Amino acid sequence: KILNTSFLGDTYSVLACCLRHESKFNSKKSIKKSQQVQLHEESRDVWMLAGGYYKKSLRGWLRLNDLYQCNVMSTACSLARCLQEIERRREAIKILSTIIRTCTEEINSTSDATNRNGKMERQHLHAIESDDTRGLLSSIAIQSERSRKENLANCIWNLALYTVEENPNEVGRLSAIGLLKSAITILTTEEYLRGENHTSLLDTIQMECNALCSTRSNIVFPSIQRATNKNDNVAFTAA
Repeated sequence: KILNTSFLGDTYSVLACCLRHESKFNSKKSIKKSQQVQLHEESRDVWMLAGGYYKKSLRGWLRLNDLYQCNVMSTACSLARCLQEIERRREAIKILSTIIRTCTEEINSTSDATNRNGKMERQHLHAIESDDTRGLLSSIAIQSERSRKENLANCIWNLALYTVEENPNEVGRLSAIGLLKSAITILTTEEYLRGENHTSLLDTIQMECNALCSTRSNIVFPSIQRATNKNDNVAFTAA
């Protein structure tokens, strides 16, 4: 049921993107302004509807998991995107900040315990007779942790983006740089780099961090352009 709700959010998000791009495309044509406004408003309404589904889905995941789980983090990012698109950026920042702070605290609190229990876990794996089974269990554990770290880094990346958009000044720039550097640190840990297909997100974050470090004006992320509007007094429709 939760996955179906998330899928509905994804579907409406795609539709909202299509409507937004159609509105931008038509703005370059000689069509009536009323038609452009209608497309813009329809896109906004669909973003709101998608956000309602993501909000419901996030509540469902939180009843089943703690915050440091892939489903929780990815759904939080999707909800934050919807909030950003309807100019409720501060709410998006608050959601992502909460997720990131809690997950970071959990990583720090569990790292010592992991080190203490590492020898015991290795002994447990060696007690399993099948080499194939030992390898499979170890691979699953590593992949699960790698996925969580990638989702956390993605949350941090999005928070950096919204921080710059909310504060397009030197303070926002420095805050975003700090966030991106922390995401890079997460993605350059040994267990993450041992995996495959890990470079795309890392390369993108490094590129944007370098871009922010080299400029003090016209602060934008090079890989993402967002459509915005001025009305932020909107509530999500309950899904």
